[in-house]
Amino acid sequence: MIKQKNRAFLGGKDWSPRDTFVRTFVSKDEIETALDSAVSGIASQANQGKQLAPGWHLMSAIGVDFIEIGEAKFPHLDEARAAKLVDLACKNCHAFDLAQHIAGMQIVALKVTGVDTCPVLTTFGAKILNGEAKRPRQYGRPLGNDALLKLWQYLLCKFIVATTTVRLTRNDATDDGFSACDAVADAFTRANRYTTYSQVKSVCFDKGAKEIRELADYIGLIDPFEPPSPVS
Repeated sequence: MIKQKNRAFLGGKDWSPRDTFVRTFVSKDEIETALDSAVSGIASQANQGKQLAPGWHLMSAIGVDFIEIGEAKFPHLDEARAAKLVDLACKNCHAFDLAQHIAGMQIVALKVTGVDTCPVLTTFGAKILNGEAKRPRQYGRPLGNDALLKLWQYLLCKFIVATTTVRLTRNDATDDGFSACDAVADAFTRANRYTTYSQVKSVCFDKGAKEIRELADYIGLIDPFEPPSPVS
């Protein structure tokens, strides 16, 4: 039976992407405070000019566990989840970047330990090395090195809409009002990463950002207010 969660927006890890949520009122101040905390890390990396392609930032989000083999730790993704990622990676350039990152670590694990913890990803990595699998063409306007940034913006918007009474967008003809796209754009701007309402809205709707939304749909509803941390 699917559980229902109250006020999931306010944090806590006692839930999973399979849960449904009761949309509850959360004040603008609460939303902005949570967003400032969530956005600061990812915006700081972008402001430093770091390339933000999907990689280690998303490992915990997609369910990667680290298992001990001898004295080392290596990533592990269950076969069903890995198969879906590889399937998406064959047609989605951003999913390809993520799968390639994890597959590389799987190949290292196999070479060092002789244990193949995820054959689906190991095989995919081998196909990349042999030239059999290539990064799919990116459609729409090139996004430079900010794919992860835009993915995080979309995940933040999705989570706000799923867990609060705030709407995704506002009436463009209205000067005032408050929406998830407004909140996310303002949070990135406060973090010295100037972002407009229209830019965030475009990630949510424009055809050119379709691949980012597809990767977000694969990830599912996660709590992006738990900031990503580097994998050691």
